[in-house]
Amino acid sequence: ASKPISKRNKQHAGAKKGQATKAPKNGANSMRKLERFKEQKKISKGINAKIETKMAGIAIRAGDKLSLKDVRAKGKETNKQANRLLQTRKKGRVEEKMLKFKAKLDREETCFTQGPSGGLNNSSSKKSKKLPTGGKIPGIPDTDH
Repeated sequence: ASKPISKRNKQHAGAKKGQATKAPKNGANSMRKLERFKEQKKISKGINAKIETKMAGIAIRAGDKLSLKDVRAKGKETNKQANRLLQTRKKGRVEEKMLKFKAKLDREETCFTQGPSGGLNNSSSKKSKKLPTGGKIPGIPDTDH
């Protein structure tokens, strides 16, 4: 046979964790306390709303059916956003690599066009070597007809 549950245990069985936000009593610093209380209450509401939507999304993904339409809609929306992020992440990585590669090419081009002093090299001041065959490379057919 089971033991009967005492009155004290019954009261604590359904208790929520954490302290409830209670309005401050009138006192010397009541205005500051009231402002802080309102701010904390707003933050708590925001946190609870985010938790609710996140949990609704998890429940919908698991296959549960929710009876509250607004919570169900929020859960579906969070799932849609998560799926969009998962699909675009792969494309983002490729684009990120391409941007890094382009930046590396730009740096190499600037290093190639700049001399050791940092200024641009003037290719016309250097004497260029002419080919002894009159500008034609032997073994390669001439296509400039």
